[in-house]
Amino acid sequence: MERVILDVDFSRIEGNRVISRTGNQGEIHGDPAVVRGYDGRPSLYFDNQGGGEAGQYVDFGSVDLGEDSFSVSLWMRTHRNGCNGWPYDEVMPPQDFEQGNQRTRKQRRYGGVILANMPWDGGYVEEGQAGFSLANAQYQVYFSTCFRGEGGEVIRLGSMKEPDDDRWHLVTVVFDREISERVYLDGELLREASLESEKGKSLGQGRLVLGADGQGRNGLGEVTISSLRICGRVMTGEEIGAGFALGDIARIREELGKRPLPSKIYREERVREILETVKTAEGEAERLKERWREEGEGDWKKREEEAAALRGRIVSAYEEFLLNTEKPDVSFLLVSDAHVEGPGMPKALAYGKALTWANELGFDAFADCGDYSNFGKDPELEGYWEAVEKNRGRLAALVTLGNHETLEMSSGELKAYHTGKLAQMGMVPKGYDKLYYEYEAGGCHFLVLSQISDTYTLTGYKGLWVHAGDLKKEQLVWLEEKLEAYSGHKRPVFLFIHNSVREVLARQTDGNYKELSVILSTWAHEFYQILDRYPEVVVCTGHVHHGLGDCCGAVKTRAGYHAIDVPCFAQNQFGYGMSKLLGEVNLHTGYMVSVFGNQVLLRAVEVEKRQWLTSYDQVIEVGEEEL
Repeated sequence: MERVILDVDFSRIEGNRVISRTGNQGEIHGDPAVVRGYDGRPSLYFDNQGGGEAGQYVDFGSVDLGEDSFSVSLWMRTHRNGCNGWPYDEVMPPQDFEQGNQRTRKQRRYGGVILANMPWDGGYVEEGQAGFSLANAQYQVYFSTCFRGEGGEVIRLGSMKEPDDDRWHLVTVVFDREISERVYLDGELLREASLESEKGKSLGQGRLVLGADGQGRNGLGEVTISSLRICGRVMTGEEIGAGFALGDIARIREELGKRPLPSKIYREERVREILETVKTAEGEAERLKERWREEGEGDWKKREEEAAALRGRIVSAYEEFLLNTEKPDVSFLLVSDAHVEGPGMPKALAYGKALTWANELGFDAFADCGDYSNFGKDPELEGYWEAVEKNRGRLAALVTLGNHETLEMSSGELKAYHTGKLAQMGMVPKGYDKLYYEYEAGGCHFLVLSQISDTYTLTGYKGLWVHAGDLKKEQLVWLEEKLEAYSGHKRPVFLFIHNSVREVLARQTDGNYKELSVILSTWAHEFYQILDRYPEVVVCTGHVHHGLGDCCGAVKTRAGYHAIDVPCFAQNQFGYGMSKLLGEVNLHTGYMVSVFGNQVLLRAVEVEKRQWLTSYDQVIEVGEEEL
């Protein structure tokens, strides 16, 4: 019979105690919030501030893990991705820190120890305590594990791809004392390390803590934990895969219930159909689990195939529903920070594929928020525009400059070059010398505004990019004239600019960002005042290289207008989360944007494989409350 060490779904919380199905009681410290989990059942949300004593955690007391093999499984949702955004102190370089004492307080908040019966640093010192830990405690919140038997050596797996994308993921770690430690994410084997040297060495009876280490320190910040289970045996990969497939159906049902599905975008009868389809599938999943319990031990490979087939059917139906919308007024591809390295190079080829795909979908335009070259060198610029000219087809080109375009040419040369390319495509008149222009399609207006100074010559490569965040008075006069003319009709007015909106980046990094990341100039205050007067504005920016997940996407500002932080196109990984593309380097992401009246649908995509990343889609409604 299986030895279950701990089995908690947080449905039984009595006072300051959480009761496990095994009878264990965990003492709750610091009152973590009880929220809905991946399947709608209760879960715990931890929000520690980082460093020193943890404020919120659950202490299960002494748990004897002995010398036996065991497996740990839990559903986890992080609420920050590993955003670039420079969320580190100036004195610390942007590197992956292994030891908790090397990280700043702000870095600690967005990570921490998930589950441990040892001190976080216990695995790094010569006479460290026996035990294990699972953590998200490193810079950019990478997942890591530590294992040490009494008198043994440290076995650790660190710097694994982060699951930090504001979505639910199943984390399973198998400590097979005969062979190896194996880490599974969403049912797939990710990393493995030999444990043969630790055979026969006890892990002792350390204090088992959820949300901090075994000493109640290095607390977990902005993470929700659901359905924690520890069993005293080796779980097979097939069993883990089957469990993920069935659990993910419950996650889809919960996600679908919360997702905005406005009737302007999705037909009401199709909404009812997909809700019923997913509800029925969840019932099938529960019946499968019940049958497996009655059968006891069985063929897990066959069970995994059965569960995966059920999940695959539901995922296909769900994605087909999400992609089959009403006819939009206008659609466009939205990208930023391509950093093309030259003609025919990988990023240029990927960019061309994105444009070809948008053309095949019948889109009206593509919008690029700048840094389309790597360092503003001639081959890079030509590589970008060659990819555009060869693949844009009928797409209108809405392209702004980024700071990387300003590194080689003088301001006058760059202005002439950039506007000359736009004139060749009919976006501006021949001889046009302004770094702003407009476009109209489907009843929507698009404003393109490039930040650049007329006063500098060359910057070289010393990071002196203040001018790249500069705006001029004439640009602001033009902007307000256009917004005054096009606003007030409950239709989005899109503005494309390179640097981030200050309020958005401040939210993303809790104010810990570099000043040159935001729109910055003598006129910046007036720029924000103009935006504040027009709630129909949707400002699209790049520059900070965020990945899909919690950092990226649309945010409604306090004034009421929306700002979209566009995901980095250039081989982005950070914040991407667990997926089939996990181990790949060349991820090229962006949004396919469609407008339905005053509602805007952002569809996340990976263009290299033409993959729709529907978990990251968003719907916003301009001039109204959030959907």
